Amino acid sequence: MDLADDSLTQLSREAAGGRIFVNRSLNLHRIKFFGFDMDYTLAEYKSPTYEELATRPIVDHLVSIGYPQELKKAVYDSTFPTRGMFFDKIYGNLLKVDQFGNILACYHGFALYPSSKVREFYPNKVVQASDVRFYILNTLFHLPETFLLAWLVNYFDDHPDYRELPNKKGVESNNVIISYSSMHQDLRGAIDWVHIKGTALPI
Repeated sequence: MDLADDSLTQLSREAAGGRIFVNRSLNLHRIKFFGFDMDYTLAEYKSPTYEELATRPIVDHLVSIGYPQELKKAVYDSTFPTRGMFFDKIYGNLLKVDQFGNILACYHGFALYPSSKVREFYPNKVVQASDVRFYILNTLFHLPETFLLAWLVNYFDDHPDYRELPNKKGVESNNVIISYSSMHQDLRGAIDWVHIKGTALPI
């Protein structure tokens, strides 16, 4: 008898209570509690209701760490964010690309750049997903984040108290520099904080 047979023999002698069984179906009638991750496997989320609710605690946390109160005026627009966009952490652009990395559309805030403007940032209009400067928003749960990234960039770029930096990597007001990279970092921090604190959906 080889080692494989020995292992099977030993397994067959173990008490049933100490083994793990996998079933194709599971009767939940006698199960009082069950949990699951938010990955659409057992629950279907109502869009855009879910995204609207998800933005609230994120915005509240950003305001609590010093972002302007006007951020609370942000109203989630379900027609803007698209799954799979790239955020350029250097220049604050949101890119829609195809499977080969060709740029199909480029937004700065909510403004759609024409092709000539896109080439100022990306001369060959091709980007690499492996480039660390890009953050890929590739799931349905990234939709609120995509919207808020555009809202933040749009707010600071259009605000009369801020001016664009000469290197186009952020804005400045009274010698205070806010880079697009720091906006992204703060937003990611707010999302992580909400997730850890368990206040993602205060319904």
